[in-house]
Amino acid sequence: MDDGRGRMRMLSEAEAKPLIENEFQGLPVDHFFRVGETVELKGSKFRVKSISPKGLKLKLLPRNLES
Repeated sequence: MDDGRGRMRMLSEAEAKPLIENEFQGLPVDHFFRVGETVELKGSKFRVKSISPKGLKLKLLPRNLES
């Protein structure tokens, strides 16, 4: 989770539970990433490979080009 001070931190189970429940109910959840999640930044898609206090490690996903 983004701690608002430029660092990432792990959530406790008690902190994560309401965020996960909101996500499954279709409610917006900000500042919450999971390993394996696909995110879009400036038109490109990435998969979250790992999360550490220093940030996220992302893998660029190929575009689905139609001919």
